[in-house]
Amino acid sequence: MNRRKILIVLVVVVGLALLALYLYRQNAKEFIPGTDANGDGIRDDVEKLIEQKYSYDPKVRIAVRELAKSIQTSIVNPNHPNGQQDLFIVNCLHYIVGDKALDIITELESITANTSARARNLYKDSARVSGTMLRGARSKEQACAYNPELLK
Repeated sequence: MNRRKILIVLVVVVGLALLALYLYRQNAKEFIPGTDANGDGIRDDVEKLIEQKYSYDPKVRIAVRELAKSIQTSIVNPNHPNGQQDLFIVNCLHYIVGDKALDIITELESITANTSARARNLYKDSARVSGTMLRGARSKEQACAYNPELLK
């Protein structure tokens, strides 16, 4: 009888441990911010992609990094009040790369919002600013928070 009780307790403990491990892994998958080891506001996996894909031109790389920070902010805090700043970041990217901006935005959003929780938050942020009147940049100088012409 004693062995039977020990076996039942052991099965329950192992079952609870497996359940805890499963729940831990599920929560880890839904960790919205992701890893940003250097604290620059860009998730490490996204930063790696940017460095691999856009390091050929400092103007493009910096504009794409600004966009990545903006998307990450929208995902981590979908109620952030930076809609105007986000628009200027998109305007700056468009100024630098032209019509390729839409492809870059689509790519970064899909890579950054790569879990259901992240995609949900990005959608919430988009819905929040949808229909809002924002003022676009009137000049390339106003679009970028830096002067891209000084970058070589």
